[in-house]
Amino acid sequence: MYREKYGRQTAAAMYQVNKPVAEVAQMLLAEGATAEQAPALAQTYYQQHLSRGILATKKKLKEAIMYQTVGLVLAGGSLFLSFLTYLLLDDGGSFIGFYGLLAVGLLALLKGRLDKRSAEATLKQEEGSHS
Repeated sequence: MYREKYGRQTAAAMYQVNKPVAEVAQMLLAEGATAEQAPALAQTYYQQHLSRGILATKKKLKEAIMYQTVGLVLAGGSLFLSFLTYLLLDDGGSFIGFYGLLAVGLLALLKGRLDKRSAEATLKQEEGSHS
């Protein structure tokens, strides 16, 4: 009797550690899949594994874009507020610079840019190997 759920979970774990499709097919045969089912199931599970990887990378890409947007808003807001306090400055008054907000915004912008570059490279590599 073929244990489908166990076979699928084991195949996913094997693909995580870069086992070949043929080795997964052999495991499925040992678990009770028929000789006709095993290669097709192994290939199906491999395609599902690749699809999960692509979806995870796309999620990272969206998060990177969000970091860039938040960083841009924070840095822009900091500059706007600093400029506003400068305009409202009376003779001899104190100028308030929002440097902490600017630093956080620039760090978020940098993190978003680096994460986006990494996610795009990974996505390009995964989609290239998927086709």
